[in-house]
Amino acid sequence: MYTLILRLKGGANINQIADEVNEDDTKGKGGDLGWFSVGTMAPELERVAFSLQPGLFCTDPLETEYGYHIVALIGRRKLPAVGKVEVHAKHIFMSTKKAMDALSKQAKENVERDIKVVKSKYLVQAPADFTVD
Repeated sequence: MYTLILRLKGGANINQIADEVNEDDTKGKGGDLGWFSVGTMAPELERVAFSLQPGLFCTDPLETEYGYHIVALIGRRKLPAVGKVEVHAKHIFMSTKKAMDALSKQAKENVERDIKVVKSKYLVQAPADFTVD
C-alpha cells in the first residue's frame, strides 16, 4: 500500500490506481465511493474521510474489517434540509490477504537487498588455517 501512496505523492491519478488494484465494486469507477454521511461507511473510513480537506488523501493505509484503504476526499457539502454534512470520497482498496501478500513480498525484497549490502560491506574471507573448536 505504501508504494501506491508514493505513486499518488508522485502525481499518479487515483482513478487509474483504483481501477488497477481495487477488489470491490468501485473497480472500474476510479474508486468512487460517492457522497456519504456519518453512519453509512466503516467507522474508520468515515473518520479519515471527514478529517481530510478536499483534494487530499491519507498518507497511511487505513485498516477496516474489509481490508486496507487509501482514502482521498473529493468534496464536502452541507445538506441544510436535514442538517447533515456529506463527503464525496474515493479509495484504493486491497483485501487483507492481498495487502498482506504485497507486504510480505516487499519485506522479502527488502531483506534480500539488505543481505546483499551486508555481504558486500562486511563479508571477510577466513584464513585458510581457521578452525572452529
